[in-house]
Amino acid sequence: MADRGQFAVGVHNETDFIRAVTDARLSVVAEALQQGRVQQLWEVVIRDERGVLVARGTLRLQNIPRPVPSAGAPER
Repeated sequence: MADRGQFAVGVHNETDFIRAVTDARLSVVAEALQQGRVQQLWEVVIRDERGVLVARGTLRLQNIPRPVPSAGAPER
């Protein structure tokens, strides 16, 4: 995104929490289902160290042009 002068903003997040976890090492796998010029759709799966599903979700992102800093404004 940065090479195209854009950044992504989350517009929708739907997460199903399958089981509670208080102390564990978790692995997260995020797969882009669609990456277009305007929006992206990702599927995210979280599992514990035994491979048991902890949560799954989808995330929709909007691709937004990076604003041009005005004169005198600090860059981020």
